Amino acid sequence: MMTLMDTRYWCFRFKTEAEGGPSADEAPEGIRETYEASAAFGGWAKFGVTWDLMETEEGEKVITPLKESLWTAWSTECRKNAREVPPPAPDKTVRLKRTPVVEHLEIDAVLK
Repeated sequence: MMTLMDTRYWCFRFKTEAEGGPSADEAPEGIRETYEASAAFGGWAKFGVTWDLMETEEGEKVITPLKESLWTAWSTECRKNAREVPPPAPDKTVRLKRTPVVEHLEIDAVLK
């Protein structure tokens, strides 16, 4: 029996395939047909956007509508729990004064 995580993995693979990505032909037999036959199925491109899977107490994986997309939920959770990144410290690099470089050597004077 597949776990919810495994089943969702294949649903995301079907979504990727529906959006023009690589084929998900190696999926376990019957999984695609099971969800496509459901009355709540909204198309693979909508997985994670308008619907997701949940596991019932009996262990059955069923389609459930989403109030917000998984991306929106993740962004909200990150904003709520992530620390603010402080701005970088002022530049502490020591700047050396440039010394003048002799532009022209008087080769004649050196050779004499």
